[in-house]
Amino acid sequence: MKSTSQAVRRKALIKRPPIYLMGGKSLTTAKTDRWKKPQNVMRLLIFALIFVAIIIDIPLYFAYRDCKKAQ
Repeated sequence: MKSTSQAVRRKALIKRPPIYLMGGKSLTTAKTDRWKKPQNVMRLLIFALIFVAIIIDIPLYFAYRDCKKAQ
């Protein structure tokens, strides 16, 4: 049981760096003229929703698959 929870924790750590990088890029470029256009903000929001959802789903899929194998 302990190894499964460690594997899930390890896989959960994989999804953090891309989210932090994307947030950092957004914050560092927030004062440029590019972000004054609503179209660019909407593109980033749509991309973030899709990208973050995929990043979260990948480790969840592997954790679910490992649990199915353990049963």
